[in-house]
Amino acid sequence: PLYMNSETNVTLSKLTIIQQNINKSNVAQLSFLHSLKNQDVDIACIQEPYIDSWGKTRLNAHWTGVYPPHHWDKVFDKQTRKTKGNWGKTRSLIMVNTNRLHSSAWNPIPIAYPDLTAVRIRTKDAGLIDIINVYNTCEHRKTL
Repeated sequence: PLYMNSETNVTLSKLTIIQQNINKSNVAQLSFLHSLKNQDVDIACIQEPYIDSWGKTRLNAHWTGVYPPHHWDKVFDKQTRKTKGNWGKTRSLIMVNTNRLHSSAWNPIPIAYPDLTAVRIRTKDAGLIDIINVYNTCEHRKTL
């Protein structure tokens, strides 16, 4: 497992990353969270996460969600003439296991694109590790 030392770097013996497309389904996201309960997973990369009407995804106390930087921005809807959340565009999310990676050993990397999320992990042995989660629609190459 990964654990903290006094320099706020993790000692890396193994980094486990899992990836899943949730297809914006609440049931699928809850099932996925439940399946992680007995696995030694450090990072979960989610494509098309479930996002509720408050702009939040489904997490529990063991996971921290990393959203794209503009996820919480407000946008003006010309049809309704009201301001609403921008989270409908979010198609990439990273979940960091708080039991395995201390919050001082990693930070989000801001990438201003709703289909990309990224984190940087500081390790004692391997240095900096950047993890980038990409949602690719397969309809174009804009993300790449």
